[in-house]
Amino acid sequence: MSLPTDPAGALPCATDTAAAEQIAGQVRFVPLWRLRTRYRRLRPGVARAGAEPGPEPPLLVAAREDGDYEVLDGFKRLGRWRERGHLLGPVLLAPPGPSAEHKRRLLLAGAPPRTTTALDEARVVCSDMNVRVALGGRDGAWRFQVSARIERWIESTPWLSDGGTRLVRLSGPRQAEMVMPVLAGAVRAADDGASDVVPCCVDWRGQAPTAETLLSGVLEVLLPAPGARRAFLDAAARALAVRPNVLVVDALDSPVADTSALVAGLCEVGASARKLDPHAVLTAMVLSSGSPSCAGDLALDIGRPVESALEPHAGSEAARWAGYVHHRLAWEAAGNVDRALAWDAELSSRGLRLAGESALEDALDALSMVEWQKYGVARDELRAFVKFAGHEDAGVAGRGGLEERRLVWRPMAVARVVPWAARAMLAEEQTPARRAQLRACLVCAPLRRDLLARCLDLEALVRARHARYVGEPPDAAKESFEAFRRRDADSDARYYPPRTLAAPDGPWAFAELGSFHSAGCARNPTPKRTGHEAGAWHAACAPGLDGAAQGTRRARNETRRAVAARQSAGPPGAALAGEPRSDRARVASAVPGVRGQVRWSAIRAPRDDFRE
Repeated sequence: MSLPTDPAGALPCATDTAAAEQIAGQVRFVPLWRLRTRYRRLRPGVARAGAEPGPEPPLLVAAREDGDYEVLDGFKRLGRWRERGHLLGPVLLAPPGPSAEHKRRLLLAGAPPRTTTALDEARVVCSDMNVRVALGGRDGAWRFQVSARIERWIESTPWLSDGGTRLVRLSGPRQAEMVMPVLAGAVRAADDGASDVVPCCVDWRGQAPTAETLLSGVLEVLLPAPGARRAFLDAAARALAVRPNVLVVDALDSPVADTSALVAGLCEVGASARKLDPHAVLTAMVLSSGSPSCAGDLALDIGRPVESALEPHAGSEAARWAGYVHHRLAWEAAGNVDRALAWDAELSSRGLRLAGESALEDALDALSMVEWQKYGVARDELRAFVKFAGHEDAGVAGRGGLEERRLVWRPMAVARVVPWAARAMLAEEQTPARRAQLRACLVCAPLRRDLLARCLDLEALVRARHARYVGEPPDAAKESFEAFRRRDADSDARYYPPRTLAAPDGPWAFAELGSFHSAGCARNPTPKRTGHEAGAWHAACAPGLDGAAQGTRRARNETRRAVAARQSAGPPGAALAGEPRSDRARVASAVPGVRGQVRWSAIRAPRDDFRE
């Protein structure tokens, strides 16, 4: 930047306040010796490394009473200009003011422009109603069964319209401690300063509350005297009309009948107060561990981890083990936060070690039996449900009651026995069909889904790596492709629209993975890398699938045999000695969790001997 060296263009003395206010906001040149840097210690900053800066903007200054100017922004630029020997510098004059105003402008000048506020950030943080739960040494976010419903209800801002009371079912006091601040934060975020709503968290645990006693303490109004309920309603209406109130009442240890009476009483007081004063709005969420009383209430006692168990696959084996235990406890406890936390404390007291899957299974068996003993008649009802499950029989009619008592749940589409109860029932004498049904309830569906997804990624990667090296496809693949082109009724064409770019375009798309892999190894000009790539595919798949260690070593050995066979046979494509398995069994053996229980060996880290 070229600066003038003639001080003739300097500004008039800054002591002339009228002149300073007149030129505020304009760019002028001033002598650099008239610039003071009293605020430099407040903005040490970090010098920008790299190339020489380009055109530089003017300094932001404010007029002083002694006739000089105080620099508010641009201390490093001023230092560079003085080092270069400049006498004048461009400045942008800010309106004069006290030191506090100068510091405020200094902060604004050093901060990037923002279009979001703290309330906007709170809206983003609280919008998903996720709760942080620490299990197995891993802190993860959980989402609950009807989180979307309560999110929509809070985002509708009922405290700005007619209000209302909702009964929220939780698993226990530990979940309540996690959920209450999240609910209060979600209310503030949804309001966004429109009404200055005050979410009030009330601890009413272990009491027999009534709406009058609760509101008298929160709104600071006197309890109604006998025969003077109208005076109490008038006082409550005046208090509620001042500003909207949202109550989050923790009534978990109260009996179900008392909790239902509290909800009914709050609804009645809110409706009566609104009749007396149209501006009086009462909104409340009552937390209970009992069954919801009506369809409009909410059940947040069944949750699941949001993050994948395989997400920290690049971390240490301890991190993977913590994620595995976290998901296993969440599944075995049937999404019950309090039960999962209690079991986690029990595992910690037993000293569960890294990769101690046998100890984990023994602990889950013992904890399930202890939980199973807490239920009486419900155990016979659950046995009847298992007996008649899958049949249209009167025994299935009681499934609704079992779901209310959380002995039957729906983690996916089909109602099934909760895992801890299925584990306890397996200790009893069961028929083979019932044992198969109960064992299926123990399969951790999130882990199975993640492993299957990684396995499909592995297959796609294998096909992409060897696609240009395969030769003549198998006859079975050709027949399947011809049936697809003819759009036979029993072919895969029923899964594709008539005209789509995603349709298979060759017979190799219908070949088994083993045939595809062996054909690619036979013609790959650099077959030695295939074993290394198989190890990389293995590491990218789970990392680590049950049985994948043997599969990877087998693929490496088969590759070496392929090299020897090609060198001895001569032309590429010669028959391989010891052709690998060419069925889906290769994939199925790598993912035993698809049909059986998902074990720690399916998630543990790949070892060094997997690599070439």
